[in-house]
Amino acid sequence: MTGRGITTTPVALASLRVFTIAMSICSVGAHAQIVKTVPLNDCAHYYATFEPEQQSRALLLMFIGGDGHLRLRQRGSVSGLNLLIRIRSGLTAAGFKLLYVDTPESPVARRDAVYSGSISQMIEKENSKNLPVFVIGISRGSISAANVASRQPVSGMILLSASTGSTHDGTVYDVPVERITAPSLLLLHRKDACVSSGSEHALRSFAKDLKNSTATVRVLEGGIDEGSGIGRTADCHPKSFHGFNGTETTVVDTLVQWIALVVASKNRKPTNEGF
Repeated sequence: MTGRGITTTPVALASLRVFTIAMSICSVGAHAQIVKTVPLNDCAHYYATFEPEQQSRALLLMFIGGDGHLRLRQRGSVSGLNLLIRIRSGLTAAGFKLLYVDTPESPVARRDAVYSGSISQMIEKENSKNLPVFVIGISRGSISAANVASRQPVSGMILLSASTGSTHDGTVYDVPVERITAPSLLLLHRKDACVSSGSEHALRSFAKDLKNSTATVRVLEGGIDEGSGIGRTADCHPKSFHGFNGTETTVVDTLVQWIALVVASKNRKPTNEGF
């Protein structure tokens, strides 16, 4: 975990098993969410926070896919089919404080420095305990997460079904990826058929382009495709393999173990042990 480059070593250390989720994700509750805002170009940028039952061990910023709209102003709560919403309870049960970022009211692109600056305000507002900060994005949300990681000091970046191919928001290459220095975890489902993320070769090429980040690539299997519609609509649906449908527990375990390794690596000597 300490050298530069790509590692695909698949094992979790036995001593970190205490951090895995050994329960059904859907059965675990979390503290009530709180919806807040920060200013952005004379408008509001909404986000929602979820606190774990125990003391927080890290702050995770969550960027969903699609158009990124959580519609917090209208709904007042986080809901939807996106994977990052489906695994919310599993992550809070693991001791993480979650921050779900909505699409800002002010027209600004996910890849812009202005957008990243707004996220910086959220981090400053929510991280009074100076917790390690990780950005997590899936599909088009990967552009948001990579943007923040390239411009803000974070402890790690996690991209799921990263948009290495063209989308309505562009690709992960539209942000200054050479500036990303935090460790990176890149997850892809073996059967992802979405044209924006379904190429393992493209993901591994992107990992190599993260020249200043230690990039770990994991390709997951299992689950079930329940994506509705036809063509891209179905292939990129949150309940398809692109959205890791049916692998939620595996995804949570993978994220929790990797985050624990990253945090622990700051306090130990370099080793050859991988993830």
